[in-house]
Parts: sequence; structure tokens; C-alpha cells
Amino acid sequence: MEVAKGAVVRVKGPARVSVIRGKIMIVGAEYGEGSSIIIHALRSYGIKALEDTALEVSLGSEASIELVDPKEEVVDKWLEISEGIIDALNDHGTVRVVVIGPVESGKTTLSAFIANRALARGVMPALIEGDVGQEDIGVPGTVSLAYLREPIVWQRQLRADRIRFVGCLSPHGCISRIVSAIASLVKEAEQQSSVVIVNTDGWVNEQRAINYKLELIRISRPTHVIVLDPVLANVFRLSLPPSINVLMAPSPKVAATRNRSDRRYLRTMAYKKYFSDNRVVTFRLDEVKIIGSCILAGRELNPEAVADEIGVDSSEIIYASEYLGTRYVVLRRGTRAMDLPRRYVAVRDGEWEGMLLGVINEELDDVGIAILKKLDLRGRKLSVVIPRSQRPSPYFIAGRIKVNEKFEDYGRVTKCVI
Repeated sequence: MEVAKGAVVRVKGPARVSVIRGKIMIVGAEYGEGSSIIIHALRSYGIKALEDTALEVSLGSEASIELVDPKEEVVDKWLEISEGIIDALNDHGTVRVVVIGPVESGKTTLSAFIANRALARGVMPALIEGDVGQEDIGVPGTVSLAYLREPIVWQRQLRADRIRFVGCLSPHGCISRIVSAIASLVKEAEQQSSVVIVNTDGWVNEQRAINYKLELIRISRPTHVIVLDPVLANVFRLSLPPSINVLMAPSPKVAATRNRSDRRYLRTMAYKKYFSDNRVVTFRLDEVKIIGSCILAGRELNPEAVADEIGVDSSEIIYASEYLGTRYVVLRRGTRAMDLPRRYVAVRDGEWEGMLLGVINEELDDVGIAILKKLDLRGRKLSVVIPRSQRPSPYFIAGRIKVNEKFEDYGRVTKCVI
């Protein structure tokens, strides 16, 4: 395909684009003769010819390529915004950027675009992925940081340099954890990079969501807030002091959209990537500490006394404890459903299996992620799955996500089960 200088083509994956002659820009990165770029099936990008260019394009099933009106594409406007942000280094020394917008508005691509432009200008940028439900850098349920050392098309090409465990796939109920995680990673990133970019989730359609984003801005102190929606941009301009530069960026006219099945598939791929080479580690229960636990953090009770009080055979009870006035009873697998007194909560043996756990060290720093494989309350042992390269630690944070043996998230923990 011959593409004249200044022309823009939009490619929807899966596709391979090879530069036979000339030079192109995709996601803010420049590629010359001999370069080859892979575009995933769930991605769509505008490619601008920086010179008269010849491309060889291989299209997979349902992929497409079309010449579009450059005025209807976002490349030039995004380039203008990105260059302005990097130029601001002369005034600020360090620039911190928060990218905000609705679902499928182009936040992830714009974040990568700015990072690629910084890299082209000789600055190693830091990318922070704050969308816990669709984590492109690390594992879903975390906030991740990666330093860009070479150009990327999609953030999934990166591996996380640092992670903070949040333990949920939605900001609902996890706002404080997400804000804290992003703020700590921004502070850490500033030690190594003068350009820090925070990508956020697409929850922006109600007042609580806007207040959450404003709190994130207040804590992370960005120099720039980029909003991919004109109405939302006006809201943030009217809410924030003039010291924060609020910019409105256009969304791509045509974007590859992802349905619920696509998003779940991407999460599974992220889990598989993280746990691709794993091992099982077993700890004695007396050395294990779990932040967010109820059963193990409570005072252990005599199973026979509990059985008498609730009217069941003591053989049905594996373990019982009292935590802040609530009594948790772990019942043998297959035990029939029963009505318990008001202050009792029943948990089936094994109900915790597959739970995603954050792994921390003695200083409470995040060191990785684990999957709870087995909790043997009678044998007083706990087994977890961790990457082989990850250092074992008996200190954890309980999450709300459960994954099966195929690394598919299949349930959310709605009560304290451990």
C-alpha cells in the first residue's frame, strides 16, 4: 500500500504492518524502513505517514485497513498535546499527567502516545496503570508501574517494574486503596523519571466517580490532567485551580471496542502471563499473617461448644473463631445449608480456594501476587501459587477476586471467607 506524506490509514487488528519504504508514526512512536508492528485483534490505530511511504500489511480474520481523513483522526492533536507536555519540563522540572475519560475513549492509547513522545525526546517516562479491572501492565486487581525503555504500541508489551495490590476489579468499594496505590507509585516513579503518566479507569458517569477522580488528582498532584470528553473537561476545569493544566483531547472517531467476554479474556491472559512459570509454596499457619482476614484474625473457639450452641454435630465443624463480635464457623464440604443464630457466619471449607492475594514483606511493601491454593485448618498449613522468580513470604493481603485453574476469574468474594 502506497501512503502519501501526511496521509493517515486506520488499521484494525489482527494485523502486521511492515514499512518497506519511508517513515510512519503509530501511537506517537516513529518507525522507519525495515520496521514491523503487530496490531492485536482487539486494537485499532491510526497510522500517519511522515514521508511518502510504502507499507506491506497482512490482515487477519475480521481485520481491516482504510485511508481516512487526517482531520478526522487524532494523531496531530495528540502530538500537539504531547509535545506541549514535554516542553513543560522546562518550567516544572517534572511533569505528572493524569488521563481521564469514559470507557473505550482512548485513554490507554493516549497514555502510551505521550510516553512514546517523551522517549523520542530522550526522556524515559513512567507509565502507571490505574484501571484495576483491565490492567494492561500488570495483573488485574493491581495498580502497576513500568518504565518505558523502548517504543510500544500497546501497554501489554510492558512488564511491571512495581505493583501495588488492590484486590478488586472495580473501583467501587476500593477507592481508597486505588488512590493510595497510585499516589505511592507516582512518588516512587518521580525518583527515576521526569515524565509520569497515570492512566485511569472509565468510571466517570456519576458524581461519586468524579469525586473519586478529583481525590486522586488532589493526592497525586499532577501538573496536567487530560480529559477525553468535552463535557467532563469542563467539569474538571471548573473544579481545579489554574495551577493544574486541564486539557481536552479528542477521542478516535473509530475505535476497537471490547465487550465483557473480550475483557475477561484479556484478564485471563494477564494472569497467565504473570503465573506462566509458577510453583506452590506451603507455610505453617502460625507464621502466616493476612491483612483483611476475619477467620484467622479472630479468637479461636472450641468447635464442640459452638456445635452445641448452633445445634449441629461437632464433626461438621472444621474451625470456628470470633472476630469483632461475629462468630465464623468453617463447615465441612457438603454440609447441608442451615439457619444459624444472628451473630454466626458460615463458610464452607475450600470457599477461599483461588482467591487472589497480595504478597508483602515485613516492612509491608508489596512484593508480588499469589493465588490461595489450599488452607488446611486442621493441619495448620496454607499453600499458595506464586511465580517461580518471586521470593516467598508468609504475609498477605486478602483480595476479592477468585481465579480457577485456567486462570479465569470466576467469582468475587463478597464476604470474609478466610
